[in-house]
Amino acid sequence: MEHHHQETKVIYNDKITIENMPEEAYSYFVNGKLALEWVMEHQAITTGKKSGIVNDTND
Repeated sequence: MEHHHQETKVIYNDKITIENMPEEAYSYFVNGKLALEWVMEHQAITTGKKSGIVNDTND
């Protein structure tokens, strides 16, 4: 399977920007998702709907 992406820049937040990613960065997958997307989802700050607990892996 071959993937071609035009995205060469990912702005994660106001402090983290990833630029000039090689094409091979899009060939790694975790649990069926692009590894880059998986990491971004798991590093995102979330708040539990019922508990209101903030989950910030960066804290």
